[in-house]
Amino acid sequence: MGILLVGVQVPPLAPPILRRFLFVMLAITSLAVAGCDGPKQVVTRAIEAASEDGREAFLACFTKESRATLEMLWRERKIPLGRSDARVLEAQPIGQFGYLVQVQDGDGVFPLIVQTRAGVWRIDLLATEATLTDTRAPF
Repeated sequence: MGILLVGVQVPPLAPPILRRFLFVMLAITSLAVAGCDGPKQVVTRAIEAASEDGREAFLACFTKESRATLEMLWRERKIPLGRSDARVLEAQPIGQFGYLVQVQDGDGVFPLIVQTRAGVWRIDLLATEATLTDTRAPF
């Protein structure tokens, strides 16, 4: 995780209240940006949530469309989340808003597409399927 440093120049004659306000806003913004998840972190959170059988935390790591797909599968098959020795290997940028995250689970390595929407990283299962099969879903 990187640290973002932002410089703000306050006019020397600015009222003390304005200088204090700008300093507080800068501090809050720096903390918010420093705490943001990246593509690798959201996949790691999903793995941890699955290991703890935390469905809500697990679903929160996916795009809205992916969540609908997962919930449909759970209704049909009642598949439990479970322990896994999965771990994130690397993340490579693809396009302007996405990363290809490699996950190792046992002997296999699986790619996941992670995209950002409005500054929030989420796993996109539909984009992952499209990338793996080189096709686009008709819906």
